[in-house]
Amino acid sequence: PIAAVVPGIAHVKSSPRAQTEPIATSVEEFARRYGLGRTKAFDLIRRRELQAVKVGRRTLVPIVAAEAWFASLKQRS
Repeated sequence: PIAAVVPGIAHVKSSPRAQTEPIATSVEEFARRYGLGRTKAFDLIRRRELQAVKVGRRTLVPIVAAEAWFASLKQRS
């Protein structure tokens, strides 16, 4: 499927459901959702604790990667 990048969110154009649910989010939105700072989010990406993809100059965090990162926190505690 072809993903169109929209400020802050990437959407898949293949199904009606996917058009309303993001498959990826900006690093800033990821940080806001999980109560982190932007610097901490980029640090997680740099240390490869959080998967991210580059789209041009933008860095996006797939929703499944964000959920996996959060689940890994629960397993550590």
